[in-house]
Amino acid sequence: MSLERVQRFVEELPPRLREDVISYARSVDSSAADIFREARMSFDQQLSDRLVFLAGIKKLYAICSGTYWILDNSLHSLQQSETYEVRIGSIRISRGSREYAQLQALLGDLEELLMKQELYELVQISSYVETLHRLRDEH
Repeated sequence: MSLERVQRFVEELPPRLREDVISYARSVDSSAADIFREARMSFDQQLSDRLVFLAGIKKLYAICSGTYWILDNSLHSLQQSETYEVRIGSIRISRGSREYAQLQALLGDLEELLMKQELYELVQISSYVETLHRLRDEH
């Protein structure tokens, strides 16, 4: 089952992030029949499992990418008013901080992995109907 695969790949993540990814994959799993219907395709469990697994990956990527770009854009905007860092809790983050570099490296590593696994383009597709068609056409 694809939800089990999602749970395995997120088991090392922080609890909140892990739950967000699993919840999202679960919601796609429960909507799979509707997605197939909208795509005018007969339901196929293997294809559905691939779709749900990809949904988990898409959610993880969206969280990492969104977090990085929100932080980067915020720092860029603040720089125009000569403010070079933000404070999140007790942590001060700037473009030169360790936390910023870690987030940037994480996103870069994730994108590289997605490209190597030939998943990057699939992760970029916003429509699950289109994603389903692409997954079907790959085989």
